[in-house]
Parts: sequence; C-alpha cells; structure tokens
Amino acid sequence: VPGEPERLSRVARNADGVPLDRESWEQLLGAGETLGLARAEALTIAGLG
Repeated sequence: VPGEPERLSRVARNADGVPLDRESWEQLLGAGETLGLARAEALTIAGLG
C-alpha cells in the first residue's frame, strides 16, 4: 500500500524516538551549549537525565 512504510516509520519514531549516532548527538549537545543550554538540561529534556 503506498505510504504504508512511511506511516509505520512515523509511528515507530513517535514511540521510540529518532535513531541518532553518537557523533551527531554530541554535535547537538555542543550546539546547545554554544547557545547557553547546559548539557545536563539537554539530557533532561531528551529524557536521558
């Protein structure tokens, strides 16, 4: 069915989050720190702290 794989992917990502490699995650945390977002706060927001 057209669109079914995309729908299933969206459902899974809404439930489990978007997969992210370690390097990209570190870059996002670094960007947040540059903008004044403490690493601990970013981890809390992400549900990891």
